[in-house]
Amino acid sequence: MTSRLIAGGRQNGSGIAGRARMFARLLLLAPFCFSLLTFPSVGLAQEDAKYLVDTGDKLRVKVHEWPDITGEYKVSSDGSLALPIIGILPVSGMQPNDIAVAVADRLKQKAKLADLPVTTVEMIQFRPYFVLGHVMKPGEYEYRPRLNVLQAVSIAGGLFRFNDPGLQRLDRDAIQARGDGQILRRKIDQLTVTIARIDAELKDQDTIELPPEFAEGQDQPQIKEILTTERATLTSNRATLAQEIAAAADMRKLLENEISSLEKQMDAEIRQLATVNQEMEGVKSLADRGLTTSPRTYLLERTKAQIVGQKQSIETQIIRSRQIISQTDQRLKTFRSTVTERLNNEKAKLQTELRDAQEKLQISQKLILEAEVSAPAQFSKRYSDDDVRYSIIRATKNSTQELPASEATLLLPNDVLKIVREAPSNERASSQQVVAP
Repeated sequence: MTSRLIAGGRQNGSGIAGRARMFARLLLLAPFCFSLLTFPSVGLAQEDAKYLVDTGDKLRVKVHEWPDITGEYKVSSDGSLALPIIGILPVSGMQPNDIAVAVADRLKQKAKLADLPVTTVEMIQFRPYFVLGHVMKPGEYEYRPRLNVLQAVSIAGGLFRFNDPGLQRLDRDAIQARGDGQILRRKIDQLTVTIARIDAELKDQDTIELPPEFAEGQDQPQIKEILTTERATLTSNRATLAQEIAAAADMRKLLENEISSLEKQMDAEIRQLATVNQEMEGVKSLADRGLTTSPRTYLLERTKAQIVGQKQSIETQIIRSRQIISQTDQRLKTFRSTVTERLNNEKAKLQTELRDAQEKLQISQKLILEAEVSAPAQFSKRYSDDDVRYSIIRATKNSTQELPASEATLLLPNDVLKIVREAPSNERASSQQVVAP
């Protein structure tokens, strides 16, 4: 069943306070869901229906009577979903309703269905946004539709209030960020070595070639342990492939020997048939002159028929053996193709995870810098809320822009909300007077 966001009922309170309480309750309703039941869906909030899916969003796809397709999927770095049976489906910039239509239409084509299958697509996790600067809890947060700057600041704990406990909080944030960074580095090491092992299998190599930046550190205990495991996996997979190839080669050799033996039998039958034919010609000449009896002729004809039948049987066995050789070669080719496809799919998935881990590590490093350097240096001064300046760092396809914002400005997924407290106006004026020529 598809969830829907429905606003209604009696409003508690009045004026701005009542609307704020209602909005707070609405924010607690998640996840937002979108559906296609082979007819237009109704009941969706307008702003939710217009949400455009992109990299990092997590969707739940449900197809009635198709359990192999039904499941949760994350939009990959190239803006697509990898769905069983359907394959790679580009979804970046599409609304969930449109994705449901595309899934149903693609499945109808692939499975040659008469009607569109009953399909639903639900948003279960939005890609995040980030808060950076003078707030109590800077970091990564899950996006909510219609989220504005003021709400984002509230979710991040409000504007920072400088005091000694605040500095302790920064220390804790730095420690936590360092711990997260260590976990991410271990994950990056694991993913990098695993991808290198998959490359070795795809290139039919017995050794794992690490990237240059990892080759120097392969003696470190952590990377050494990962290498040991991946090398064992490579050896096992290569042995399995070698066994399949050897088994196919043995079968082919056995069948080729059998064909060779049958061909020798065929030559013998052909020679025997030639002898019988020659003898029949002599007997026929004698019979025409009355020098032999008919039973002798009948015996030779029966012998010829037996030789012809045996010859046809041998030909059939040769054809069957050659057919089995062809089937064996095809099975080996199919096995290799299946292994290659599996490795390529696994590599693509791991590369996506690697990019995500690297991006998170960069964010963690920025948070450490903010907690240990930038924030303490700027919080050492006294500021008022009137001197807060908001800006949004937004990445587009071609560039990254920093846009001025107000408390009512709406955020988009992947936005970085930057909060800066400027020096009070009287301090700025004093500074200008000092440096004035």
